[in-house]
Formats: sequence, structure tokens, C-alpha cells
Amino acid sequence: MPERSVAAAEEKLRVRARLTVLPDLREIAPAVDEAVRAAVGPHQPSLCPGVDELRLALTEALNNVVEHSGHPPEQMIEVCVGDHEGLLHVCIEDAGKPLPTSLLDESEPPAEPEIGTPQGLEALQEGGWGWMLIRSTTAGLTYRRQAGRNRLCLAFSPETLKPAVGNVVAFPKPGCAG
Repeated sequence: MPERSVAAAEEKLRVRARLTVLPDLREIAPAVDEAVRAAVGPHQPSLCPGVDELRLALTEALNNVVEHSGHPPEQMIEVCVGDHEGLLHVCIEDAGKPLPTSLLDESEPPAEPEIGTPQGLEALQEGGWGWMLIRSTTAGLTYRRQAGRNRLCLAFSPETLKPAVGNVVAFPKPGCAG
């Protein structure tokens, strides 16, 4: 897996898509679907092994903006999908509160709940998994706060967003012996 901290590449993205998302939980799934289509290009998403990680990370990040950031309900959340330096980047920009710096401390990864015991299973909560899922499903991330806005960029390996070799079906060209 590449380095967790990706250089501030979001400034130099070759943009595939720009989306605006209403800060409403009902709007997240359609926005994620559109971002996935932009990420995989002409490929069938279900054939791409990394699509589930992309969906999960982007859904969690957008849920966090809507549920926890205090983003103004009348302002749209902006999402940009693009390429830079061999990685696919999905950047989310919002006007909510700053991301807690404790989440960005890479020296202390988020604690994974102990679920191997009955006490661990009882201690599990519905929430609190998002940041751990984001960090574990991305190739890296960057965050910055500027002019009252947050910009979180998630990086993914583009190779995982192409069909796996075994999933590609070749059809002979018309007129060719088969």
C-alpha cells in the first residue's frame, strides 16, 4: 500500500468529474454512484475489485460531513474526482467545522474494537467506525482547512478500479475466425 499521506496533489488533478451534493443523507448514495461511474470510466463497476472500498470510503466521508460537521444545510458539498501522479483522488469540500486534528495523527491509528469476546461485541456501537474505514480503504489522504472550508482528498489505486484480468471477456471482431 502506498504511503498514507499523499502529497497535496489535489491542486494538480486531471479532473474526471465535479459534483455538487445537497447536505442530506438521502443524497449521498446517488452522489457516490456518480463518483464511482467517473472513477471507473468505461468499465462495469461490479467487475472492478476496488469499487467497494471506494464506495465505502466516500459514503463514510460524506456521511461525516452531513452528520457531524455542521455544514450549512443551504450550501452544497462539492466533490471532485480526478487523477494525479498515478492515483485516483476523490476530494470533498465543505463549509463545516474543522476536522479534529486527532483524526489526522498517523502515529496513532484509530483503535479497532475488540470483537473476539462477548464483552467486545456488547461494546460495539453503531457509529464510530467511519474514520477507521476511510483510513483502511484508501491508499492515502490529505486534509486542509482554508478560508473556512474543509478539503479532504482520498486517494485510491486506479488499478483496483479496472476490471480484474479474469473478469474481462474478449469477443472476436466481426469477420474473424473464432
